[in-house]
Amino acid sequence: MIEPKFYPVSLKTRRRRAALRPLWRAYLCEVYDIAGPLKLRQCRTMNEELDKRLKDVNPDDYFFEILYLGKKAAGFFNCSVDGFYLAEILEVSGCGYGQEFYIASEHRRQGLGRLMFERVQNILRPKLTLPQMYGTPADNAMSFWSALGWADTGKKDQSGSSIWVYEMNK
Repeated sequence: MIEPKFYPVSLKTRRRRAALRPLWRAYLCEVYDIAGPLKLRQCRTMNEELDKRLKDVNPDDYFFEILYLGKKAAGFFNCSVDGFYLAEILEVSGCGYGQEFYIASEHRRQGLGRLMFERVQNILRPKLTLPQMYGTPADNAMSFWSALGWADTGKKDQSGSSIWVYEMNK
């Protein structure tokens, strides 16, 4: 297997951003159950949404990285410290928040999701004051997150999605 490598993505990293766009669109189509070819307007909207997130990337508390296998982009994640709307709902600070997390379908079930989650923890752990991460996993990914040790908090976000927690080792 080709050694996986992670690289930060921002508005300034044009090549990485270009490699991320098809993964981002595939992620959104999967999460929102969009089938068939995308219309140009849908692509533009998806690209604009990605650029909004990339605009906020900074080395202190908001991270977006792309996973490469050789020269092929295979996945991505973004995560933050107290920068996600869940901080307000849960009324906690100093925690990590998993936002988007995606492995392209042809690269799943190869251990890359676990590896990518370890990367997220390594980025966040030194920046947190509390050893927890929160997120709202997509329905089709709950078994994956459960296998990693995440658990449902019993709370819901404003869209009705379940809020999950992961207790990290410091």
